[in-house]
Amino acid sequence: MEKEKHKNSMKKIEEKKKELEMAMSCPNTCTSLIQSINSERKLLETKKQTDVLQLGDKNSGYFHAISRNCSRLSQTTNMK
Repeated sequence: MEKEKHKNSMKKIEEKKKELEMAMSCPNTCTSLIQSINSERKLLETKKQTDVLQLGDKNSGYFHAISRNCSRLSQTTNMK
């Protein structure tokens, strides 16, 4: 059983080595892959920023109401 696992592992390693060698021998493939990864990363960063701005806009009314309430409470406490 252990020998079979070892043989399967060795086969997988050899397959990955061949895939790596093919990728390394094709510079155009690597360049296009890197470009697509970078463009996807930029797209996700932009989407994240947009989501943060939209969520922040939804919460700003709540936070302003709380801060107004706190300042009113502190003003009434100071008057006493």
